Order: sequence, then C-alpha cells, then structure tokens
Amino acid sequence: MFGRQVTLKLKGNNSATERNRIAETEILPILRKQKGFRDETTLISPERSEAIANSFWDTKADAEAYDHTAYAEVLKTLSNVIDGTPTVKTFEFANSTFHQVAASKLMYSKSWFSPSGRAGMSALTAKLASYQFQSLNEHQ
Repeated sequence: MFGRQVTLKLKGNNSATERNRIAETEILPILRKQKGFRDETTLISPERSEAIANSFWDTKADAEAYDHTAYAEVLKTLSNVIDGTPTVKTFEFANSTFHQVAASKLMYSKSWFSPSGRAGMSALTAKLASYQFQSLNEHQ
C-alpha cells in the first residue's frame, strides 16, 4: 500500500466543521471512484487551524494517477475553507494497528452481546480476514 499526506491551513473558526462536511459530501465520493483508493483519515488541530488528510492507495501508481487527475477537483471544493496551497507528501505504507483496535473496541462493547452486535462482529471479522489474506498474497 501507499499513502499520501496532505497538510492544509484552514481559514477562520468554522473551517474545520465546513471542511468535514465537504469531505463527507463531496471529497469522499470523488475518492471512492478512484482506482486503488482504500481509505482516508483526517486529523484536525483547531488551535493551529490545521488539518492533515491521509489517504491510502493500493499502489504508488494509483496515488499518482489521482494526483494528476481528480486532486485538482478536490482542491477546488476546499477553496473556501483553506488558505494557500496544501503540502503533499507521499509514503510507502509500513504498518497499522488500527484494525486491531477497532475489532477490540467492537468486541468489548455492549452491542457485542446483542444479536445485531454479533452479526456486526462477524462482518468485521470477515472483512479483517479478507484484508489479512489479501496482504499475505501480496507479499508472496
């Protein structure tokens, strides 16, 4: 996997909230249409008026294709909430414990003991197993 880290300077006090709305309604639908897109996480520091968006891609080529095609459209959608030009850095994906944390929290929540909670855990377990199997196949 491959990652892109985009650091954005936010305008004004309400920019973080508006940026999140734009991400949910406009940016994520664009990203989900891109070949190789896996996920995005965003960290926001309101006191520094800064956001860091991390996107994860199957390959470097997929991330670069997005950068040369749809990224300009994403920047346009953010033009009212960001100052200046965002900084983009790219990385090879090293590791993550997030899926373990998510599974652990779900397993120990009260919903685990309800019928719908068990079904949700089964779906999560199947998804995690799929990712782990896929990861093993990629490294062989």
